[in-house]
Amino acid sequence: MVLQNERTRLPPTDLYFRLRAYEGRRVDSWFYNMGGRRFGPVTESELKSLFADGTISGETLVWNAGAGSDWKRFVEVETFKPTASNAPPPLPPSEVSDLWAWIMALTPAPLLFIHLGLIASIGSGFNRATYLTLSVIVYLSCLAYDNRVVARAGYGRRMRGAGAWMLMTPAAYLIARSKRMGKNPALGYVWIALITLPILLAVVIISQT
Repeated sequence: MVLQNERTRLPPTDLYFRLRAYEGRRVDSWFYNMGGRRFGPVTESELKSLFADGTISGETLVWNAGAGSDWKRFVEVETFKPTASNAPPPLPPSEVSDLWAWIMALTPAPLLFIHLGLIASIGSGFNRATYLTLSVIVYLSCLAYDNRVVARAGYGRRMRGAGAWMLMTPAAYLIARSKRMGKNPALGYVWIALITLPILLAVVIISQT
């Protein structure tokens, strides 16, 4: 004999999605926009934590069941106004580490030295694909860590998605970072110099042969 509750029991996946739908309709459940995508539901305290750690900013659009069909900026929601207004100012730029930014800026130099060392020892260095792959890996790794450092220091939310990062060269990111923090943009120009110097040297050597 099959019990009634066994016959009407929902499959685990169906139950999960129904519970998520119920959570989304609760007045204390919030959704937020990031990069054109909806994320949530999260609780009020979780949304405040996202703001505190720089994942979202005061301009981020948020919504819950009590807001009707309108999305509002985080700073416009009465519940979150004290959180936004009491947020501490960004740390002084001098207190924010530039370690990952320097590694990013100087990356062309060690890659060039390794390339020349391989030529001297085995007769051939990196091909273009290998050089580009290594450069992108180092760039994205440094960018991920540096972006987190800058966001946690209070200079806006973290960028998300490697696709968006790939649209910016290291020089563009480093110069934008300097402007964002009120620092000297020298790091961006260091990267440009290290990229162009080998090309200029190669042109000079070829012209003299």
